[in-house]
Amino acid sequence: MQYKKYKGWTNYETWNAALWVDNDQWFTEEAQRLFDEAKGTADKRINDVTPYMAEIIEAQFDQGLEDQPVSGWIADAVNSYLGEVDWQEIAGHFMSEVDKSSAETEEEETE
Repeated sequence: MQYKKYKGWTNYETWNAALWVDNDQWFTEEAQRLFDEAKGTADKRINDVTPYMAEIIEAQFDQGLEDQPVSGWIADAVNSYLGEVDWQEIAGHFMSEVDKSSAETEEEETE
């Protein structure tokens, strides 16, 4: 399938899902916790944690569907939408933002 870029993201579905993730404090706290617990350089921590964070993000969206069950054509449409989301891209972006935030905090503490 050919993807059409949308506002710098893989596609509209990924961009839209990323908006929901960015607006949820729980995701921010979980990403920060995982980043802080990981070992090594910032790049190594991002690479190590991103796949796990992608799984967490996708699982939270799946859980939302279980909490609000849908059926028929609506379920087909929602599942199709979620099937197009690049969870790794969202997690990578999110973890990079956590890294930037951590670096800024460290700079402020050393001043």
